[in-house]
Amino acid sequence: MDLELLKTDLSWMTEEEVEAEGFRLYEQEFFPDGGNRGEIRLHDGQTAFIFRDRFEHAFRTSPDRIRHPYSKSKTAHERIERIKWITPILAGKVEGTQCWLVPDRRRKRRLYVVVQEQYIIWLEERKDGGWKFSTAYCAGKQDIQRYTNGSVKLWEI
Repeated sequence: MDLELLKTDLSWMTEEEVEAEGFRLYEQEFFPDGGNRGEIRLHDGQTAFIFRDRFEHAFRTSPDRIRHPYSKSKTAHERIERIKWITPILAGKVEGTQCWLVPDRRRKRRLYVVVQEQYIIWLEERKDGGWKFSTAYCAGKQDIQRYTNGSVKLWEI
């Protein structure tokens, strides 16, 4: 599957239009029938839930990640451009994808990495089983190495 064909061109939009288009795409992709929870079937048949209130966390970022790493005050254009990538990657339809089990103090997390694109998707383990979508973004090679160091590769296509 060619991910570039799924990328949304936002270059001509204002900041406000990008934010509105991002939320529209988010709803269209994950909540087509309304509601606050969507489902994505993962490559191994498990389910990941995606929640409407996760938009800000997943598709906003800090304007200055060094000084304010946890700020979410800026719309992340590059994240919104790639919203349509999430489902096919998680479903195992994109060549060059890896799935990692990442240990965490609180709970297990899954990391999907599309190596060539340096694109990652984070899922968090749910207390009642299954997974929930956390965020998705392009990451540097060093960050990806740091995330996967000490992790277990579960799957690769």
